[in-house]
Amino acid sequence: MTNAADIEQYHLALREYGEGKLVEAIMRLEALTQRVPVYGDALEALGVLYERAGRLDDAIAAMKRLMEADPASVMAHTNLSRFYMLKGMIDEAEEEKSRAAIASFDRIAGRKSKAQMTPEELAAERLKEEERVTSERAYRARKIMDHRAMIGKFPEDAMLRYTLGELLLQQGERDAGMEALSQAIQLNPKHSVAYRALGRALEEADRLDEAREIYEKGIPVADQNGDIVPMNAMKNRLSRLPKKG
Repeated sequence: MTNAADIEQYHLALREYGEGKLVEAIMRLEALTQRVPVYGDALEALGVLYERAGRLDDAIAAMKRLMEADPASVMAHTNLSRFYMLKGMIDEAEEEKSRAAIASFDRIAGRKSKAQMTPEELAAERLKEEERVTSERAYRARKIMDHRAMIGKFPEDAMLRYTLGELLLQQGERDAGMEALSQAIQLNPKHSVAYRALGRALEEADRLDEAREIYEKGIPVADQNGDIVPMNAMKNRLSRLPKKG
């Protein structure tokens, strides 16, 4: 079980990454996940930072550790799919993508289709799904509070603002989420994933001209950083937007 000191170490690692101290952030997360091997957020972050450092095998190993710590983790499969894709392991990537979908949409029923369920089983499934959604919202609400507290301590931390923005968007607080992402970009104009997330949120809000402007700013930033995944994602989304005017 994590305590306040462990949570602060996790946020300090995110802060170090936001300051460009990738090696230090990885070392801090490595120490933290050795001490608390079931800390899911730290394992997920460690895998992502390994990938940023070009250590794909270590990133894959971190996601496998996350699956052991939390067998129901959707992000473990999602990230593992992405890491396999980056290694050119297409079959493995597709398999993990499918597993992510199963973990996300059918965790309770497993392989049993809804058509095979009795009315009682369907009712129980709906109840469990409602409980899961409520639990996830409560979990995100706690993380939002944690991030806001950390931002109070480190107001110039772009990574904290970015993570807060993503959490708020997941929670359905679109305006607050976009504001946090905009602040992340203001604090660190080279934060390519914040451009991608903000552009996507603007699209969903039907603010297409603003989304186009964000992608047009974010693509060269990602290119300069060597951030291939967010760059390609922004290019693809930009290409699908209707032409201005």
